Amino acid sequence: MTSTLKPGMRLLNDRYRLVRRLDRLADSDQGCETWEARDDDETPFLLKAWLTDAEPNLVVRALWDRELRVLYRASSSAGADACLLVVREAQFDRRIGAFVLVSEGPGYGTLEIALSDRRSSPWLTTSNLRQRDRRASLWKGLRRVAAAIRTLHGQQIMHRAVSPESVFLDLQDGPPSMRLGSYEWSVRVGSEVEQSPADTWSTPPEILAGKAGYTFDTDWYGFGMLAARCLVAAESWRNREPEERRRLVFDEIGSSLILTSKERDLVR
Repeated sequence: MTSTLKPGMRLLNDRYRLVRRLDRLADSDQGCETWEARDDDETPFLLKAWLTDAEPNLVVRALWDRELRVLYRASSSAGADACLLVVREAQFDRRIGAFVLVSEGPGYGTLEIALSDRRSSPWLTTSNLRQRDRRASLWKGLRRVAAAIRTLHGQQIMHRAVSPESVFLDLQDGPPSMRLGSYEWSVRVGSEVEQSPADTWSTPPEILAGKAGYTFDTDWYGFGMLAARCLVAAESWRNREPEERRRLVFDEIGSSLILTSKERDLVR
């Protein structure tokens, strides 16, 4: 469907103004657009819109409402705002014909952006990562991501795509602002329940090969790969086959001379 959303448009009874589109590959299979939006007080939010061709039928609305109950439950968990992007509100906007989900957190850059330009993020530069006390800042941010995974699992929710693309932060503030988002992976309005697994860093090769299914351990695999990508320069291996990519990353972690044995065990 051709996008009808543009900067300056107002959604949800004019409460939110679209500022800029945040293009992420992770959104492409969900049929949604991700935007930075602001309210009348100029407070920034992350807004996702699923455009539809027509007024949703009762079945689609029921699916949407079910997913929202899950999201609100996770967002209202104790300590959720310290580790998750939390849901502010969600509605169907009849004026533009879209399901709209509004979330909030400290920032809406992504860890993927930071990894693609390490020089602009001092806490990810090789010189800083060589120093144990400097790595502590990164680990504190990763601890927030781990807490977010535990929060979701405590609500019987699997994320299924724990990756730098789903970790949001203020790029200037760095690790203290890290929050896990994109846990609305199951909100695929009007689509089939069963979908092919995404060929991403966070998906174990055995799942891609059809030899296993998603479990809570899948999220922890994604976390380990996410941490490893922060600690070693692995982005040049992006186009390698999944099994080879995994081997290269964890071989590099295993042979690292700057990481402690505890750090290596946490990642692996």
